[in-house]
Amino acid sequence: MKRLSLCILYIASIISCSKITQEQENNAVIRLKVAVAETAVGTRAAADAVPYRGSAPTADNPLNAYVFFSDVPGVYQHAPVAPTYLPARTKVSFKDSNFTHPDQVNGANLMYPVGDASVYCVGLAPSDSQWIVSDDCRTASHQIDGSTDIMHAGQLEGKWSAHFPMQEYRHALTWIKIGVCGTDVEAKDFWGKIQSISVKSQDKVNIELGTGVLTYDGGEKDIMAFEGSSELKPTISELGSVFCSPSDEFRITINSERIKDKVVTVSLPTRQTAANAAGKVYVVELFFNSFDVVEGKCSIKPWEYQDENISMK
Repeated sequence: MKRLSLCILYIASIISCSKITQEQENNAVIRLKVAVAETAVGTRAAADAVPYRGSAPTADNPLNAYVFFSDVPGVYQHAPVAPTYLPARTKVSFKDSNFTHPDQVNGANLMYPVGDASVYCVGLAPSDSQWIVSDDCRTASHQIDGSTDIMHAGQLEGKWSAHFPMQEYRHALTWIKIGVCGTDVEAKDFWGKIQSISVKSQDKVNIELGTGVLTYDGGEKDIMAFEGSSELKPTISELGSVFCSPSDEFRITINSERIKDKVVTVSLPTRQTAANAAGKVYVVELFFNSFDVVEGKCSIKPWEYQDENISMK
């Protein structure tokens, strides 16, 4: 099991006295660079800190993130001012493990102030248009659509003389994999083909930028994990998966050819709660019988990102 970590590093050049003088007049001598490094997971639970589904970013499979920079901890405005062009929110598209400059802001590179002033940064992924930053610039929110793996990297502090440490992206949602089977020979005829399976979730996730605290609100909705036509088989068949808000239990709605709006509640495994369910993968197995009963079983699995399919076994 591997994870990717997002490193934000300072690169300082040794320059001539005349150039130092000019750059000091501009109050900036360091241009930001960022890089993605692949590292071993070690003893940390893999499901807690895997930032990216893929063994490494490539041109065909980039890791796209927002990186916010500010001179005030916890407050991430977008009000760039020369010569540093901070505070700013900008995008980074990692296509390999080489150092990459963040996107320019107002046609200029982001720079660090000379001296001992601190600069702070946080990261959000993906870098899509769904992110909404609160009016006080302390919280970022993203809608939960079931298919987007929303991630965040905690606030780091750095300065001209001391580089940022490694930035780690963490999953903000729970990933549920759903499998089904018929427990007796009549189950297939009783239910008919499974047509849809949905999971209850809050509408959005809110990330407090300074602390990384996650909250979920916006009202409950059904997020579709499977929609199609699938016969029940005597062994578990994986039908679909969904990213949703963490919960102590999963409320699942099933529709088949013959049974409509069947609601099943599946509790988390022992010692698992909503408080620690973000960044976890839960495999939910649904067992259908011919007496209008569906029993659910839930187990936890490592977060695997070689592909989107996790073995039900």
